Amino acid sequence: MNIPLKNKLIFILISGLLFAISSSLINHFFHDKSFSWGLFAFGTIFFGTFFGLSVFFILKKSTQIRMKKIQVELNENEIVRCVGSVVLFQGKEKLSGKLLLTNKRLIFKSDTKNNKFVETQLDLDEIKEVSSKNSAVLFHNRMSVLNKTGENFDFLVGIGDDWLTKINTPQKAERSLKV
Repeated sequence: MNIPLKNKLIFILISGLLFAISSSLINHFFHDKSFSWGLFAFGTIFFGTFFGLSVFFILKKSTQIRMKKIQVELNENEIVRCVGSVVLFQGKEKLSGKLLLTNKRLIFKSDTKNNKFVETQLDLDEIKEVSSKNSAVLFHNRMSVLNKTGENFDFLVGIGDDWLTKINTPQKAERSLKV
């Protein structure tokens, strides 16, 4: 899963600010009762950035390890065009897992983290409409897939527009990605 630089920077900035605010509050209540803009800026820039980067890379690595454990069987002559870590929303339930786009199907397979195993497959011919939307003000990472029977699949993906483009673009001669 490729996360855009903008999303990485926003995550790091928010983490840095939260770290700086919490360390300033701890300093205020347990140490000298004064507020220092210099300490706040230093905490945000140095420790906050380090904290934000650390959390980001730990989450990325743990997601990669979880995704390697999810195995999806492909049919003969099926080529993987796109693969990523996603969350599938089913009513009030959220299932994390792996989403694959092949030259023939869109396949979601959940991890067993929630003790519930779900595998959903849609032939590309069954897909009526694919749309993307914002999950938050800054992040355009939600994808909705509507099949011809009217069933809707709502995913939280890395970048919604990338998936939308790849699903709607006729397949060309591509090399298969590692699953």
